[in-house]
Amino acid sequence: MRYEHWTKIDDGAEGAWAADIWLSALRIISRHEGESIYDADSPIYVELEKEIPELTWRSFEGDSFRPYFRDFSKPWTIPNVASFETTFKVTEIGQELLKGSVSELEFWIKFLSRYQEGTDFPFVELSCAFLKTDKSLTLDEVYWGVVRSFRTENNDQLVFNDLPNEVIPSTAKRRLTLMLQLMERTGAILKIGNGSKQRWKQWDRKTLNKLIKKAINSEIGRSQYSAINKPFLLLAGISGTGKTRFVREQAKTAGQFTETYCLTSVRPDWHEPSDLLGYISRLAKDGKAEYITTDVLQFIAKAWRAIADSGLTVAVQESKDLGKRLVVSGERDVLEQVLPYWLCLDEMNLAPVEQYFSDYLSVLETREWCWTGDSFTYNSDALLKPATIKEVADKEKLREALGFDNSENKNYDELWQLVCQYGLGIPFNLLVAGTVNMDETTHGFSRKVIDRALSFDFGAFFPNDYHDFFTSTSCNKRLSYPIWSNASKADLANTFDADGAKTVAFLSAVNAVLKNTPFELAYRALNELLLAVASSQPQDDLTLKAGWDDFMMCKVLPRIEGDTDKLTTSDGKALLLELSTVLANQLAPIWLASETDEANQRPDLYREKIVADGATDEEKVLRIPCRSKAKLQWMSERLASATFTSFWP
Repeated sequence: MRYEHWTKIDDGAEGAWAADIWLSALRIISRHEGESIYDADSPIYVELEKEIPELTWRSFEGDSFRPYFRDFSKPWTIPNVASFETTFKVTEIGQELLKGSVSELEFWIKFLSRYQEGTDFPFVELSCAFLKTDKSLTLDEVYWGVVRSFRTENNDQLVFNDLPNEVIPSTAKRRLTLMLQLMERTGAILKIGNGSKQRWKQWDRKTLNKLIKKAINSEIGRSQYSAINKPFLLLAGISGTGKTRFVREQAKTAGQFTETYCLTSVRPDWHEPSDLLGYISRLAKDGKAEYITTDVLQFIAKAWRAIADSGLTVAVQESKDLGKRLVVSGERDVLEQVLPYWLCLDEMNLAPVEQYFSDYLSVLETREWCWTGDSFTYNSDALLKPATIKEVADKEKLREALGFDNSENKNYDELWQLVCQYGLGIPFNLLVAGTVNMDETTHGFSRKVIDRALSFDFGAFFPNDYHDFFTSTSCNKRLSYPIWSNASKADLANTFDADGAKTVAFLSAVNAVLKNTPFELAYRALNELLLAVASSQPQDDLTLKAGWDDFMMCKVLPRIEGDTDKLTTSDGKALLLELSTVLANQLAPIWLASETDEANQRPDLYREKIVADGATDEEKVLRIPCRSKAKLQWMSERLASATFTSFWP
């Protein structure tokens, strides 16, 4: 079965998910908050039995009392409207629903769009299926044609011919019927007919799109995301380690894979930005200018449309220094709902990155976030310049190619007019990840590229353990886009380095070794290290130094390469040895921690343990040895044996 994890809905609790029963029970629970669920004489059970006699709310086995909520609490705990640890309690979300501050329709759309089973989002998949077909579907067609055969991430086509002539398993039939009834509750689909003639059809495309586009996992705060302070990643490693798959899996966590993922294979003949972002052509018969778009430019436009759909404001603001610019503004809680859009540039260095990627690298440094409390503004320079758009003769054709032609969405009309006037910049929700193999067929990276990226030695950050092939013991954390461009003390206030002094001292010590070498660090390096600390919000010494360790791996060591002469300081000392000496002091105790010394090992900021449900955050922490120590040792041994070394494997 394709969606074998779709099991929690109505798992043994037949009928409790029915919307009327569910809501009536929630109202009764709210009137009896604080009462013990194991009090057989509680008036709540009398009231439940009177108003909802369809379910058995309490039963006795000899002297043992068995409340319904002991075994069948999921209809209220999964949507997070009530809890039943020892007493009855309605959560804040449940209270908002009962008070009417959140409508029942809004609640169900929000819940169904974010409901997750394993790695799947069942209601999102069902919504995608109904949007792809205009025909009404029987339960057999939904089960065999959608549940068993369709998956949006694989761009599957819906096929309803030659369906198996088999009876749907009774449990699956019951659960799937209930799922369709819950979708019907939102008005997205409509049931027609009864009995053997019962079918479901799409009814409201806007609601179906809401079920797809609503952000997932509202309970995940940004503090639970792994630290990331740059929207440009280089994933370097030997072939077959899973670099491209890593990006795919990151995009899949959003539950909207086809919407938020774009794979572009870099060609060896790319030598200018037009290969990536498109170009003006005058080859038409009338000689008029036409803009030839690319998948990458279309994907960038799609990320902008997601921002327009989110409820954030996209408008023109005037700056004293920069003049009128296209600015995104809004509140933190709305920003938290905007999904990351992943652009994967596969085999990125088959062509010279500095040439075809130069426009992006330049504009990347113009991104500017400004925070005032929980309110923000964001802007960047344009990738697609307004002067270029002005040259285009048929702007409607370009508008259609970039997806801004949806007549039902006025936001797109306004956004397109602004794009024509001020250009198309880098959307804040765009993450670019380039996969990299370093061999004789590829190009190296200049320090300009390395300075603007987070470089991951994939084998060090996401190692392949053959023993975990069948049963993994760890998983990758979910990455999201950065929400800062310049570090401030306010961003560090609640961290273990509240004023940034420890971090400044660390980088100063490192830079003292690199002084008067080609690898010396500038202002940008300190800003990005402070941003890394702000992103990860470390609360103890080991976590703070884990961030420093990763910064050495992502930003400092990738810049270092050369022969023995180049890697000797001005006073004749070995650069790598001097750097190791400084780091041994600055990164203590994690520098000396062995593989068995878990108490002094650093936490992994990008992976965590796979643990049972209900485990604490501390139990999820994966402890690992110091990364930069192992890399420096490897680089030193390579220099000794080959008289040349670099960071890249």
